[in-house]
Amino acid sequence: MKDFSLMRYPGSKLKHMPFLRQYLPEQPHTYADVMAGSGAFSLSVLSSHKVSALYLNDIDFGIYSLWYMVKNFPDTLVHKVQKYTPRPEDFYTYKEETPTDIEKAAFQKLVLHQISYSGLGEAAGSPIGGRKQQGKYKVGCRWNADILSKKIHRAHSLLTSTRTYISNLDALALISSIPEDILVYADPPYVEQGKALYKYGDFPHTSFATSIQEMGSFLISYDDCPLVRSLYSKSNIVPVQVTSHLKHSKIQDVLITPSVNTHLQA
Repeated sequence: MKDFSLMRYPGSKLKHMPFLRQYLPEQPHTYADVMAGSGAFSLSVLSSHKVSALYLNDIDFGIYSLWYMVKNFPDTLVHKVQKYTPRPEDFYTYKEETPTDIEKAAFQKLVLHQISYSGLGEAAGSPIGGRKQQGKYKVGCRWNADILSKKIHRAHSLLTSTRTYISNLDALALISSIPEDILVYADPPYVEQGKALYKYGDFPHTSFATSIQEMGSFLISYDDCPLVRSLYSKSNIVPVQVTSHLKHSKIQDVLITPSVNTHLQA
């Protein structure tokens, strides 16, 4: 399976794509990726499906900035990637900073996820190899400037192949502002593990479930737990088994679609 994600990212849905593709319409469609993260879903869809338009959104300013730079200024980002040499101290510096400049925020976000343990970014306690670099793997072991540069250019080509709108909104705000016939894909913070990774307070699982189920077409990936099954009891819940890169073992997630169809309609 081709890796279309731009960076290491906890919860990347690359391994879910073989399951997700089964529920995508064959005809040209408009998609909204309301919690874009690593971009695995959007880039995979752009590479293999007819996309009329794409809304690419993330509440994280660093993620938003990264996608903005990839779409509009890829060469600037590639230049910074090629010049950079990973240092453990950068992890601690970037983790504490909150840049408001798009170029700086984009680059720091990319670096943090590449040099942090398990790609956890700001949520990680240390860089790969630790502060003193005494571990088996060193801080730069996941940093390959040439591969990252190719991924940036490939992502740029995909994002500019259709109308792409990049935004920095709360997912609920985006859902309330787009037409109901758009296919919304969402990957909410998981109920069991999300609190450790989601930095914007407690995620509103209940209100989110209410809003997204009012859309005509939606596709959601979630952890399989009692709360999720309760909130989406009137929708179609499909269990899937994937390998967790955090637990290094098989876990059961769920894909959720409207109950009226097993496949989303164009």
